[in-house]
Amino acid sequence: MKKNIIFIGGGGHSLVCADIINQNKDLTLAGFVDKKKDALLSKSGYQYLGNDQKLDDLVKDYKYFFISLGQIKSPLKRIEIFKKIINLGGNFIKLISKYSYVSPSAIIDTGTIIMNGTVVNAKSVIGKNCIINTNAVIEHGVNIESNVHVAPSATILGDANIKEGCFIGAGAIVREGVTIEKNTIVSAGDNIMFNKKSVKLN
Repeated sequence: MKKNIIFIGGGGHSLVCADIINQNKDLTLAGFVDKKKDALLSKSGYQYLGNDQKLDDLVKDYKYFFISLGQIKSPLKRIEIFKKIINLGGNFIKLISKYSYVSPSAIIDTGTIIMNGTVVNAKSVIGKNCIINTNAVIEHGVNIESNVHVAPSATILGDANIKEGCFIGAGAIVREGVTIEKNTIVSAGDNIMFNKKSVKLN
C-alpha cells in the first residue's frame, strides 16, 4: 500500500523533491502546504492544502510528512517545522533518489533527502532533516549531523565531521578528517583544509 505524503513547502526545491517521490512506487504526494496558493508545486498540478496553520488538522488525517522547503544558509525555519510536526504526532520519511548511490553500510536518518546524482559512500552517517543536494559526494566515514544542507556538487572527503546546522555551499570541498563546527556557513567553491569554527545565525 502506498504512503500518502504531505509536503511542507511548494517552491523550487519542492519540484525536485516531487520528482524523487515519483521515482518511488510506494509513495504518493497527496498535497502540500505553503503560504502561497499559487506556489510552483500547485502550477505543476499538485493539490494545495492551505498554509502552515493547516498542519494541526493535517496531522490528524495523514501520517507522513516531508519538508520540501529549501535551506539557504540558515536551517532555523526547517528546524521549527520539523519540531512542530513531531510534537503534533506526525512522522517524517526519508527520500533517496534512485539516481543516487548510497552504500549499504551508510546510515540515513528520517526527514533527509538524497538527491539525484549524489554519492554516499561506506560507513557514512547522515542525520535528520538534511538536504544532500544534486551531485554531492559524501565520502567514506563522513559524519553529518542533523539540519545540514550540502549544496550541489559539494564534496565532503573521508572521515570529515559536519556539525549540526551547517551550510556547505555549491562546489565546496571539505578535506578529509576536518571538522566543521555547528552552524558554520561554507561559501560556494571554498576549499576547507583545516577545522572551521561556527558563525552566529540571524
